[in-house]
Amino acid sequence: MERVKGVLRIPEGLVRINRQGDDLHIETQNVAPPDSRIELISSSEADWNALQSALLKLRLATTA
Repeated sequence: MERVKGVLRIPEGLVRINRQGDDLHIETQNVAPPDSRIELISSSEADWNALQSALLKLRLATTA
C-alpha cells in the first residue's frame, strides 16, 4: 500500500491514521466521528474482497 488513511471510532473518541511510505502519523481525539472510514491507495493488484472480509470480521469481533 502506498497510502493508508483512516478515522476510526474508539471508546475514547477517535484515532486518526495517516501513512504514506515510511511516514506514519497516529493521533487520538476525545471527539467521536460520525462513522469510521479507511482509504487505501495501491499501485499494485490487491485482493480487495479478502481485505473487506477481514475488516468486517474485525468489526464483528469487536462488537460481539
